[in-house]
Amino acid sequence: MDLGKSSVITEEPASEVIIRGLPAAGGIAIGPAHIYTREDVSVDERSITAERVDEEVALFHDAISRADRELRDAKEHSQGKINDEAAAIFDTQLEMLHDPEIVKSVERRIRREKKNADFIINEEFQKYISLLITASDDFKDRIPDIEDVA
Repeated sequence: MDLGKSSVITEEPASEVIIRGLPAAGGIAIGPAHIYTREDVSVDERSITAERVDEEVALFHDAISRADRELRDAKEHSQGKINDEAAAIFDTQLEMLHDPEIVKSVERRIRREKKNADFIINEEFQKYISLLITASDDFKDRIPDIEDVA
């Protein structure tokens, strides 16, 4: 369709839309909404050779370092833009990222099962998510935080 100078576009008045979710900041805002939609991630299971196990564990630690930098950058970028309570989620995610039990479990499983790190990580976090699904509503609210770290 050619929208040259002679064309006139009329726009229907926008209808009211109510979106419910977890706010990044309190209050009411009028303006364009930036809606985050979670992308489903598919992780393939791959077997690795015994010779590649140490390399796969190193890849896992590299992934932790990259995620740490991204979370710290996001936290720094958000300061002054969102309230302290909302910004605290970055600290929670950093704690999950470096949780010694999760790190040990992933390393142990990579070595024992000889599977790719991303598959093992995904399975480990899915275990925690499954537990939270059956928990109280307070805990269910944390599921997106775990998915973000995974």
